Amino acid sequence: ALGGSVGRVKFQQIVLDAESLGGAEAAQRLARDLIARIGTGEDMGSLVRKYGGDGEGILEVEEPRLMEVFPGIAAFTSRAAEGQLSDPILSAVRGQRPVVRIVRFLDRTPAVVPELHDVTVQATLRKRAQDRTEQYRLESGYATLLAGAYVWPPELAGRTPR
Repeated sequence: ALGGSVGRVKFQQIVLDAESLGGAEAAQRLARDLIARIGTGEDMGSLVRKYGGDGEGILEVEEPRLMEVFPGIAAFTSRAAEGQLSDPILSAVRGQRPVVRIVRFLDRTPAVVPELHDVTVQATLRKRAQDRTEQYRLESGYATLLAGAYVWPPELAGRTPR
């Protein structure tokens, strides 16, 4: 509403299921082998399709969400140069099987923080504060009316006075 945005990170990943490969050690050995193959020029997209991932394995994620869900990937992407490959990253999301990930950092879109002294930001903040105050006053008034109202029981609601 104020014109800001959250920072985003774009990366490509290969996801190796550790259990199906015979354990975390075997998955990490395969990951190191794949990193070497990518380093010699092999297409990471074809390796994603062969070993694990969706499509080309390219994701664009909001940085706070990435830090929350995959802190290992977030730590790597926070300091990586464009095109840099990670070491094997072992990650296990609660309730899911452990996986080893290979990540290639592609791009970062920095967060945009609106300037508080900007006229349009101030107008938006003022309008939202006024709207919240108006909503609070209406709800307070309705609560008072409801508390003081007499509600007729259903059997008497349709009777006409004599």
